[in-house]
Amino acid sequence: MLTRPDPAQPSLLEPSGLGKLRFRWEGLHSLARELLPLFQQHWQEIALDRDIVPLDPDWDNYYDLATTGKLHVLTAREEDGYLVGYVFNLIGGHLHYNSTKFAHTEMFWLMPEYRSGWNGFKLLKYNLRGLKQRGVVVSTINIKLGFKNARVGQLLARLGYAPTDIVLRKVL
Repeated sequence: MLTRPDPAQPSLLEPSGLGKLRFRWEGLHSLARELLPLFQQHWQEIALDRDIVPLDPDWDNYYDLATTGKLHVLTAREEDGYLVGYVFNLIGGHLHYNSTKFAHTEMFWLMPEYRSGWNGFKLLKYNLRGLKQRGVVVSTINIKLGFKNARVGQLLARLGYAPTDIVLRKVL
């Protein structure tokens, strides 16, 4: 039986320093207890309208997606195992193109102190390689235009992503 992370429980490990990162595909059940502190940092850094849209992960839905094989999580860890980043991918058919396997990178984040050098590029490149190995033909990803002038868009362009759609948002 899968257990939901306890928000009161801190991460299982403490950071050891800025060593070499290791990327690994992991099941949600094996890393769930470590995620909430990173989710909170991620939310604080980039979420819009935090005053009216609280962080409230739908753990049941995440677990259902993981159980059905649709959620694929790539982690970034220090050499000692401390979790410093993640990429969450939803993989499956598209409502309009069911015979083609699509992946939507639902979210990605790397602790700010690990964003120097090629760490972010390597994380996302490793993610693309893993998606291809999983039979994905088309990969999509959203970015926040207001976060650091959409600088991550330049990184994604180096990885071959190109803008195709515009997402509009309105708070009601």
